[in-house]
Amino acid sequence: MSNNANGFGIGLLVGVVLGLLFAPRPGKETRAILKKGYEGAKERVVEAMEEMGEKSTQVIEKAADAGHRAKHVVARQG
Repeated sequence: MSNNANGFGIGLLVGVVLGLLFAPRPGKETRAILKKGYEGAKERVVEAMEEMGEKSTQVIEKAADAGHRAKHVVARQG
């Protein structure tokens, strides 16, 4: 019976130590980290959308210019 008690005590001690080592952060700290990550991700998404908008505007302008040039070439050959 003594071996069982010693094993239980050692197991309990190991469990407590591991629990303290791997315990999650307090809720307030976890929420702050998540909020910071969300805000950073939000900023990156907004920046990416703005960049995509600028690039798409450039592509549309180039396509329109190419269309006008093609129209003039066809009109001259016509």
